[in-house]
Amino acid sequence: MSRMKLFSMHMITLCLQKMISSVVRKGVLNILDITNLYAYRIEELAVGIVKAESYEDAREKVKAAYLKHNDCFDSERDFIELKEIAENDSWFSDNPDVVEVDELV
Repeated sequence: MSRMKLFSMHMITLCLQKMISSVVRKGVLNILDITNLYAYRIEELAVGIVKAESYEDAREKVKAAYLKHNDCFDSERDFIELKEIAENDSWFSDNPDVVEVDELV
């Protein structure tokens, strides 16, 4: 497995762990709410998760964040790949704290 893929998997795991622990601490939900969550990847730069109303909204939110906070991001060069995290292909109903997004990374 490539170093980039391992790094990407590690980053997604950390993001999900932070989201889950935040939700559990607040007592808001008993399971991970995957509604309107999108996994994103910017080749050779970053992997993460964004909450958005649509693919376009997700792309714009990621683009805005990286333009503001990352000097390496170039909106003309860097393509933001997105995958909606959906119950039918990524979420394990019997293990509600696990979301699979490996198709993207």
